[in-house]
Amino acid sequence: MTLYAHTGADGSLKDGQLLVDHLTNVADMAATFASPIGASAWARCAGRLHDAGKASDSFQRRLAGSTEKVGHAASGAKLAVELYGNAVGRMLALPILGHHGGMPNWSLPGERTPAVIRLNEPVEPFRDAYEGLLDLPSANDLVDVSARPNFLTRVDVTCQDEQLFGAYLTEQMLYSSLVDADYLDTERAMSPDSSALRDRRECSMAELAERLDAELERRFAGKETTEVNRIRGEVLRQCTASADSDPGLFTLEVPTGGGKTLSVMSFALHHAARNGQSRVIVAIPFTSIVEQTAAVLKSIFGEANVLEHHSNYDFSKSDRLDDDGVDPDGIRERLLVQNWDAPIVVTTNVQLFESLFSNTPSRCRKNHNVMNAVVVLDEAQTLPDDLLKPTLAMMQSLSDYASTTFVLCTATQPELDGAWPFPSRPRPLVDDGDGELYAPLESRVAYDTAWVEGDGCSLEDIVETMASVDQCLCVVSTRGAARTVYDRLKGRLGIDDGPDGGVFHLSARMIPEHRSRVIDEVRDRLRLGRPCRVVSTQLIEAGVDVDFPLVLREAAGIDSIIQAGGRCNREGRLEQGRVIVFSCPEIQGSPRGYLAAMRADGLYVIGDARRRGYDPFGSRGVKKFFETRYGEGQLDREKIYDDIIKHGAHAEFSFESYAQKYRFIEDDGVSVIVPWGERGEGLLDRIESGEISSGLRRTLQRYAVSVPRWAVAKNYEGCIRVMGPLYVLETRLGSSSLYSDEVGLVSADEGELDALVF
Repeated sequence: MTLYAHTGADGSLKDGQLLVDHLTNVADMAATFASPIGASAWARCAGRLHDAGKASDSFQRRLAGSTEKVGHAASGAKLAVELYGNAVGRMLALPILGHHGGMPNWSLPGERTPAVIRLNEPVEPFRDAYEGLLDLPSANDLVDVSARPNFLTRVDVTCQDEQLFGAYLTEQMLYSSLVDADYLDTERAMSPDSSALRDRRECSMAELAERLDAELERRFAGKETTEVNRIRGEVLRQCTASADSDPGLFTLEVPTGGGKTLSVMSFALHHAARNGQSRVIVAIPFTSIVEQTAAVLKSIFGEANVLEHHSNYDFSKSDRLDDDGVDPDGIRERLLVQNWDAPIVVTTNVQLFESLFSNTPSRCRKNHNVMNAVVVLDEAQTLPDDLLKPTLAMMQSLSDYASTTFVLCTATQPELDGAWPFPSRPRPLVDDGDGELYAPLESRVAYDTAWVEGDGCSLEDIVETMASVDQCLCVVSTRGAARTVYDRLKGRLGIDDGPDGGVFHLSARMIPEHRSRVIDEVRDRLRLGRPCRVVSTQLIEAGVDVDFPLVLREAAGIDSIIQAGGRCNREGRLEQGRVIVFSCPEIQGSPRGYLAAMRADGLYVIGDARRRGYDPFGSRGVKKFFETRYGEGQLDREKIYDDIIKHGAHAEFSFESYAQKYRFIEDDGVSVIVPWGERGEGLLDRIESGEISSGLRRTLQRYAVSVPRWAVAKNYEGCIRVMGPLYVLETRLGSSSLYSDEVGLVSADEGELDALVF
């Protein structure tokens, strides 16, 4: 009897893929993917077993057109446990069980049936037909997870906890290797045209390093000789020289404006070329910075070499139709997003780390491509405190086991000496000479903390200060505060139309497309010397390249204040810029949770520095802030790390539970589409016509704002249309505008939307 794995493209078995071919292809591909962690033999075995259940008569009847419901994943998983015993069998069984629907918990109840139950349930007879297809390794060919140090390819890890966490990492990479190989081979068999688009060769790491060298030489050749540019050149020189190192953990602490983006890319590309690493992944906390960084890198390396992956990315930017009306580049880009098979990937921390702790095929496909890569973590101080321990454990395990290099890159390096769960000593890429190198950068601004003493300042103080100058930036902690200061400033200046009067508002109430246009206008005004006063939430203070002579920053964490200070006198054109740190009870409200904790820690350090006579925004103040911040909090609030270590020896992991608990952002929001502007109206037309393509959905993310579910009913009853899977804002309700060209989303009665302030 001929056994098939899939029907052909026409849905029949006429051109169907043979089961033996699929199992062989997936096994070989998965073995290649898992090689950086030394797990090729395991991945090959999982590939040969994953679809063993398709050898059953009932599944073959289903492929031939039967409507009977037949499962197949449990068959190969049961066989793995039977052939290889407990620990090894479980390491193979969980990825096989979850290769379609997601890895379940081993024993804990969850949305998916636990593995211990599924492995004891009966399956359709398959063994007689399957066992003649191909050979399986013997038990002696696979190393027991408890003997993990002999399993490594690069290092001999002696820390027992790291060995146990390494078992979890191995399981994740086996799963990723298996599901990506399975998807790719199935795509090759059933959608050969799409598959062919993946195979186009792009530049090597060495070629990309040469491109960057040429670009940097061109840029520095045209730069005026200033102290800032001298420091940028020295940072670049040291980063490039540090590339001649083995894979590992590194830090790069450079004050804002020191040119760290391209300097760390020089390290990453030369380092990857030297060590045979496959790609560079740049992970950034905020989508606005992802967009900016990706645009810079695409201008240097070409769009074909840079994959941008985040929730707001507009794939229509790459749409270029050929003579047949097909967009091969856009289709290819969408395909590469699935598994990050690109030379340079620019993404978010959320995409990177939540995928590494996920349990679903769609999120985990990319994980094996994080191995043998260089990962640049920009703004490393933004990693969530309550997930820090499992996050650091994942980083170090990838570095030690899978030849992945991590660079923690920031202007305010977090004090992690006591936070690493395993012994670790990250190496600095740049020797700052005990602060002497960066002294001119750090002296560009003077910090004034008089307005955090006593009762702080009044709203009138803030507004009068901003009105007294032509160009300034005020950064506040909440969206409600931003709206309040913006409205009061407009009133003080007698301005009805904010943008034309040089007053701008930025917050997450505005859709990404709107924010991008405002930031472009702000940059133009600053460059031309025109009046420009901006009131913004913290979205502007990291990675947005603007240069103001005066910045006001509401009291917050020391790192956030320094980041805001990076928007002041950025290019060093003034003798010294000014940053005013303030506390204003009129706009502060009652902050809770993370914001309140960071504010309290920041004020504590400012007060301690005043009493003890040190600079709260210098190296001692930053160190004191992070010691306070990490010393008070729980670095493994959900006990993910603890549970992994507890169950590592027997591979009894709760994958579904870890995925549910490992969330950077607790978000119960609804993504509401705002058809803003001419293009937004055109997108609405496409929605109303019934188009629900993946490309349209991604484009719509540029026109979406998050609204808490409870606020949808309370503040927008009758104002939001449900159109299939989409929520769409009615932008005109009678004569009342629900979306302002100045401030973004407003409530239906034009009042302050307090529900959205959190």
